[in-house]
Amino acid sequence: NASDFLKDCTIRGIVAHDQKDYMVLVEEGKKIANSWKTSELVITNGLGHSMHDDNLYEKIVAFIES
Repeated sequence: NASDFLKDCTIRGIVAHDQKDYMVLVEEGKKIANSWKTSELVITNGLGHSMHDDNLYEKIVAFIES
């Protein structure tokens, strides 16, 4: 699973997950972020599983540029 795979990863990353994703529960995103020590967790609300949102895109771009 992703949590086990990423537990020793030292590459920076971003984990974005929505509170109302009913296909994959937000707890799964939190578990991944908790095990991946060099990741940043972004929780959105109301995007569902598709995650299409200009604000989220801006956060991703800012993360890449940092």
